[in-house]
Amino acid sequence: MTLDWQILLVALVITTAGMYVARRLFQRVKSLTSKSGDGSCASGCGSCGNVTTNKQPSVVQITRQATPAKRR
Repeated sequence: MTLDWQILLVALVITTAGMYVARRLFQRVKSLTSKSGDGSCASGCGSCGNVTTNKQPSVVQITRQATPAKRR
């Protein structure tokens, strides 16, 4: 069997894709078993849930519009 450049390229693409999937799987498992933080992200640093915002709640007023004239 001869190894031409297309077979080598396909092998490289498949190997890279497999490494990417394995890395993502490892990050997911690591974040689920993390002792620090809430485990909601892949880094597990624990700062994701500690973000505070000073937003004021928005006030929305709902009013009724005048009813249109009845159709005949």
